[in-house]
This record gives sequence, C-alpha cells and structure tokens, in this order.
Amino acid sequence: HLRVVKELVETEITYTMGLSTVVVVFKENSETILSQESRSFIFGNIHELLELHACLLADLIAALQPLATSVSGTMD
Repeated sequence: HLRVVKELVETEITYTMGLSTVVVVFKENSETILSQESRSFIFGNIHELLELHACLLADLIAALQPLATSVSGTMD
C-alpha cells in the first residue's frame, strides 16, 4: 500500500509543479499575445485547479507520514 501512496504523491508533485509552471510562465506572459477572452477561455479556472491539487498533495503527504513511520518501525 505504501508504494501506491508514494506513486500517487510523486504523480501529484509532478502535476502540481507542471500546473504551477503553466500559471507562472504561460498565463502571466500571455497578456501581450492573447486577448482577454482567449485568456479567460484557456486559463479560466487554473488557479482553482492549482489550489485543489496543492491541497490534495498536502493531504497525500500527510497520509503518507503515518504509513512511512509504521513501515520503518517494522524494519528495525
């Protein structure tokens, strides 16, 4: 079970970092290239999506802590 949770955390880290890059690099630099209407269509709810995944990541990491502790305790 620990391996599955670790993989979920790693996947969520990658996705959240990628989404953050989209916000910082692409959305912020699109003002001179795209109309407001296009920006709203493309990036409409991206901040909410980023917040959702950041919270999910934090919850997954918190869930991983007790599992990692119990596994390392049985390895001694």
